[in-house]
Amino acid sequence: MQGTALVNRNPKERTCKTLELFYLIQERALPFSILALLMMASAVVVYVVWKRQVSLPLPLRIFTTVVCLTCIIGSAGLMLFTLFVGYNA
Repeated sequence: MQGTALVNRNPKERTCKTLELFYLIQERALPFSILALLMMASAVVVYVVWKRQVSLPLPLRIFTTVVCLTCIIGSAGLMLFTLFVGYNA
């Protein structure tokens, strides 16, 4: 009993898992691209609303921020779901 169950001594197994993850991302590129664009657009909107001098009332800024942050969190969750559970091509 040398505790080999806790240590991964086979580097090919780690490489295989990494390649499998890249294959899943490549296979699901369309939903990933759409969700990534939604995340980036939401981040840009939040940046523009708060860092640039946009003349919006504070309640509208807060509402826009909440909607954009909801889109970012939802997109991240859907990306994880798409990668590991759903979207069978």
